[in-house]
Amino acid sequence: MKERKSDLNYFTRLLDLELSGNTDNLYNKWDNRAESWEKEYSDPAISKSVDRVQATVDYLMSCGLFGSDCDVADIGCGPGRFAVAFASSARHVLGIDISEKMIQYGSAYAERENINNVSFRILDFQTADIDKENLNGRFDLVFSSLTPAVNGTNGLKKMMRMSRKYCCNIMHVKNDNELECRIMREVFHRERVGPWAKQWRSFYSMFNVLFLMGYYPEVTFHKRHLNKTIRFDQERVNLFVEQMLRLEERTIENEKKIYDWARANADVDGKITEISDTWYGRILWDVREKGIQLSGEKS
Repeated sequence: MKERKSDLNYFTRLLDLELSGNTDNLYNKWDNRAESWEKEYSDPAISKSVDRVQATVDYLMSCGLFGSDCDVADIGCGPGRFAVAFASSARHVLGIDISEKMIQYGSAYAERENINNVSFRILDFQTADIDKENLNGRFDLVFSSLTPAVNGTNGLKKMMRMSRKYCCNIMHVKNDNELECRIMREVFHRERVGPWAKQWRSFYSMFNVLFLMGYYPEVTFHKRHLNKTIRFDQERVNLFVEQMLRLEERTIENEKKIYDWARANADVDGKITEISDTWYGRILWDVREKGIQLSGEKS
């Protein structure tokens, strides 16, 4: 038992390390990103994550998690694609996001799709009091995908407190992006080391924290291949800088280097081909099924 508790402490620290210096929960960042995400979701030529949304719905349905008596919460819902997709098979879905613009886009999308059993709420999940927000034990499924809102063990436990049955969390675990690798070699003369190692560590740590807490997490993976043309505007440059460069390297000078490289290598329409393979890891667990609890441990 002592060894198990020591392991739990180790993986808890590893999971919470993700929070160190994390700026992903800033309101302005996600408000600024909302418009481009909405455009990408709405453009069939880009088809941002549409296949991943459907694959997630199919997976959760295969697990028997939706139904006319099922209430769902989507933490960090963004422009509402998962929330609206879930609503077609659930009784009610609540989408939560820190960004007012994301919530506006989600509400507008639900209205366009004529989906009436979904609602949205602006909420900073990292700082929210689950009891005061009347969210404790209200949902049959609490879902989160690629969001910093559930970073760390505190967010994980809050997520579980909201659920009366299941939780599902999706993270990046690996990404191979030929364009980013090419930019790193030709502009910065080194190999690309992205944020994926940290996210893989978070995925691995979350599984171990849950298992050592006594739960029985189920792990599955989804691979997504993209071959698309993109236009290098300022927002795209900012995204590449954020994903490829260390914090101290995210300067105006380096932004200009990437932008100049893109202009020199774009086609006549100002576009560049981007090919990537991304692996997403899903962790699904039942909050009602818990084995031996560690002495003194609080859920």
